[in-house]
Amino acid sequence: MGTGSLWIMAAVVLAALAWNGRLVLDRPILWWQWADAALLVLLAVYVMSGLMMAHQGNPRATINAVWQWIGFGMVYLMARQMLRRAVDRRAVCVVLLALATALATVSFYEYFFSMPRLRARYAADPEEVLREVGIPATAGSPERKLFEDRLQSTPPIVTFALTNSLAGFLAPWFIVAVGIGWEARRAVNDWRAFWRDRRVVGVTLCGLFISFCLLLTTSRSAFLAVACGLIAIMGYRRLGRWWDVRLLLAGGVLAVVLLGGALAAGAFDWLTLSEAPKSLLYRFEYWQATWSLITDHPWFGCGPGNFQQYYAFYKLPQASETIADPHNFFFEVWANAGTPAMLALVAFLVLVVRRVSNSLAVGRANEGRDRGDRAERAEASSAVWVWGGALVGVLLAFPVGTVVGFPPPPALLWLGLPVGGLIVVLLHRWVTATSTSATGVTDSSDGARLPAWLLLIAILVLLTNLLAAGGISYAGVSISLWLLAALALNQTGADRQLRLSAWMGGVLGVGLVVMVLLCQRTMYGPLLSAQSRLNAGWAAAAAGRGERADRLFRSAAEADPFSPQPWMQLALLHHQRLLGTSSPDRAAEGLAQFDQAVEQALRRNRRGFAPRRQIGDWRLALYRHWNEDRQLDQAIDSYEEVVRLYPHGIAGRVQLAWVYHLAGREAEAREQAGEALRLDAATPHQERKLANLVPFDPTLAARGEVNAEQLMLRLRNGSHL
Repeated sequence: MGTGSLWIMAAVVLAALAWNGRLVLDRPILWWQWADAALLVLLAVYVMSGLMMAHQGNPRATINAVWQWIGFGMVYLMARQMLRRAVDRRAVCVVLLALATALATVSFYEYFFSMPRLRARYAADPEEVLREVGIPATAGSPERKLFEDRLQSTPPIVTFALTNSLAGFLAPWFIVAVGIGWEARRAVNDWRAFWRDRRVVGVTLCGLFISFCLLLTTSRSAFLAVACGLIAIMGYRRLGRWWDVRLLLAGGVLAVVLLGGALAAGAFDWLTLSEAPKSLLYRFEYWQATWSLITDHPWFGCGPGNFQQYYAFYKLPQASETIADPHNFFFEVWANAGTPAMLALVAFLVLVVRRVSNSLAVGRANEGRDRGDRAERAEASSAVWVWGGALVGVLLAFPVGTVVGFPPPPALLWLGLPVGGLIVVLLHRWVTATSTSATGVTDSSDGARLPAWLLLIAILVLLTNLLAAGGISYAGVSISLWLLAALALNQTGADRQLRLSAWMGGVLGVGLVVMVLLCQRTMYGPLLSAQSRLNAGWAAAAAGRGERADRLFRSAAEADPFSPQPWMQLALLHHQRLLGTSSPDRAAEGLAQFDQAVEQALRRNRRGFAPRRQIGDWRLALYRHWNEDRQLDQAIDSYEEVVRLYPHGIAGRVQLAWVYHLAGREAEAREQAGEALRLDAATPHQERKLANLVPFDPTLAARGEVNAEQLMLRLRNGSHL
């Protein structure tokens, strides 16, 4: 969340500066529609859900998620108030098209060059590669496993955490590129002149690069969404003229070429499509469990940021994984913030669709009928400010990303930036075209239009993808939704003006400044301060400076009183020290500090099954080291909590059955072993089978007995161990 906190803080600060600057330079005027009110209600419900549910789960995750949604709201509202001129709206669209094309270009470099080379290097010398990327080389460590899984995954991710997120970002902007080209073809009658038009060259490059990257992602939900978008474009602009058919045929030929290239590169095969029913079945399992969560928490949900912890309780035995979101944006909002939030989101979307549809029906979807259009000829150069802001943002991403530990790939600078710049150059004339007359009616003869219908189709494409892929809470995907919605509403030219008094405008300005201070106090400051101290603490611990690491971890806990992470690091540090002592009597002080750190961590993560599993392992290791029954009893308590919070988790059942056996509670051990075997039979996923599970116990590892299936069979049958 370190990188996320930066953009959220920037959005809140820019909103405060923009409004207060308007108070100084102009009269306080708000442009609004009922959709804006629906969004404000949605944000208010998210804040209320966060306040009610934060201490029922992980308060740090909840605070971060609430501010993330406030950041979405600030982006939307700033776009609604500031992008009043058609030239500015087109410029923002071109920036996003350039970014999508740049990311697609970097994905080609990643897929065909950088990742294959890294895989080859890792196969030759894994320890050296792990040292270079700063990941612990310990065999079986979670960090190493995560890195190895990513290394073996071929679809590109570029700057995203998941390849589906990359596809979700690209899909609507591909549709925008196609729509701009379609509008240009309608405006240019001569076929040869059409292909010589720089804007056509620009959107063709965007479409080719983005579509090939979409094929590399193998995202079925994005494929379906794009197909629906293309059908919608053709349906809106009904085919019938000979040149439309030729354009369609040209697009079909390009699609075949791109698909052939993806097949030749090994990035796409027919298994991708044949596995679609299985993928849909998995999603039905996710949705069924999520519905149970919703019915148990209908009003406030589980709290923003807490979905994964709550979901574990409802997860079906046959489900594939403990998901972080339900892969459906309706369920995602509903489960996180409750029924009122879901209704507010539905109201917002309905109002956006209705407003744009009505404007199309009455012929008002022109190039922005608002007070800024008459001066557009004089202010067309404002696009340069948009280009400059975008360039500064890209360049700042590198030092900022380095500071927070997530730097963008260097290829984004030396490869993606030139490609994005080329797209901006090719589309600059389209952006700065002055086709709006003094009456506010657009002359579309030159195709210099950003139609509201196209933006609406792009919104529906993104929502179609989010119906099966989820991700409305992730900034990389969701910001496109809020920007497209704001642009579409501005494009209708149907806003109402709300003229505020100087007093009311000042109150709003003060409120935004207070929001900046709250963001700094509750999220931005604590996160960055704690993370810097955690990083220093890890470095000190790796260098063997335990006392300094202890101080730094405690300092991080003071800097961020809502986060369980510093306390878990303290517990790990003290646990390692305790394993170096000969008896609990000689480690009384360290054991007390370990117990305190564990208690504080769990107090800040009340439904976290993963930390409880880790603590149970720590207790079991201390029991084996000291042979002290108290540690075994506390290990049992931890594993019992794991099973309570995650009843269909096989690993938790295995550990609980084993520690029951160690404590001489054989009847309970047999019961848990039988339940583990039942869950094993219910899951169709081979990687999650007991035969592939390694139970934790230092003594078992030393004896070489690491097959959980055989261990559970012996416990259930009462065989000698």
